[in-house]
Amino acid sequence: MKTFTSFRNNTMLALDTIRAHKLRALLTMLGVIIGTGTIIGVGAILTGFDGAVTNVLRSFGPNSLIISRTPAFQTSDLTPEQRARKQLSYDNAEEIRANCVSCVRVSGLLWPNHFPVVAKYKGNAIYQAQLRGVEESYAESGQIDMHEGRFFTEFEDRHRTPVAVIG
Repeated sequence: MKTFTSFRNNTMLALDTIRAHKLRALLTMLGVIIGTGTIIGVGAILTGFDGAVTNVLRSFGPNSLIISRTPAFQTSDLTPEQRARKQLSYDNAEEIRANCVSCVRVSGLLWPNHFPVVAKYKGNAIYQAQLRGVEESYAESGQIDMHEGRFFTEFEDRHRTPVAVIG
């Protein structure tokens, strides 16, 4: 019984204080609401960002391996050790294709060595175009998503047919 009386007295005292200091109570509630909303918003943004990063990594496929002479993302100049590494060639991709029995697909990928790239056709130009040289198996690696049309075939690749995938 004493606990109930104590709880009742404390509740009455709290309500009297809130009634006496309405502005302070309003500002306190506003601060709690804004703080809680901010935490929920930041949490939602981080969850969305985490999902986006996960989807990018999944796009490489669970069994993909990308071999490069230098790191994919580097903010500084190449180190002397990185500069001393041999250039990768088409023959390296062919060796992997021939000797890696567990590799389902192997595709070479060539980036331009100068930027920005300007693509021109019949007097029209696109500046800062993304240009890559790939083989037909590149489309099956999950690195590209075709919305319309088709990717070039092994026959076209083998016979060096001048084709392009634009988009």
